[in-house]
Amino acid sequence: RGQVFAADFYSQHQIEDMRPERSAFQHLEALLPRETPEQLRTRLGGFGFSGDKADLPVSELSGGERARLNFALITAHKPALLLLDEPTTGLDVTIEAAILELVRELRARFGTAILFISHNLGTVARLCDQAMTAEVTRLATTGHANACSLLYGAAARACKALGYTRI
Repeated sequence: RGQVFAADFYSQHQIEDMRPERSAFQHLEALLPRETPEQLRTRLGGFGFSGDKADLPVSELSGGERARLNFALITAHKPALLLLDEPTTGLDVTIEAAILELVRELRARFGTAILFISHNLGTVARLCDQAMTAEVTRLATTGHANACSLLYGAAARACKALGYTRI
């Protein structure tokens, strides 16, 4: 009781909604107005925005850079839980790997719990400890992410056959 539980949400739509004329620095400054410019730049540096990169307009950033900026913004208040809805959709393989590494770093740095939503079970296996699969509108199975990811199209039936819990 009395404790605040902080959570935040990542969606590719947030990237589209960023103000293109504002810089990474200006976006973070709007969220954390009490932090000094040095504190803001240090925080942005942890997401790959060091030096002049922090002052470029969002319109000049690549898709991967915008995704990293979005992570900087959603972790500004150090949430206990991050809901990540398809954070690697539309990114090339190299940028996807960098984003997944960033998610691992965030989990380690802040001790954040992560709910990762993805259609790509291979990505889920590389990142998650546990996985749940859904069939149409309901949860179908839960189990170890690596076991479920190997099953792709037949994930629900195969996880059940392996003894994972049906919900």
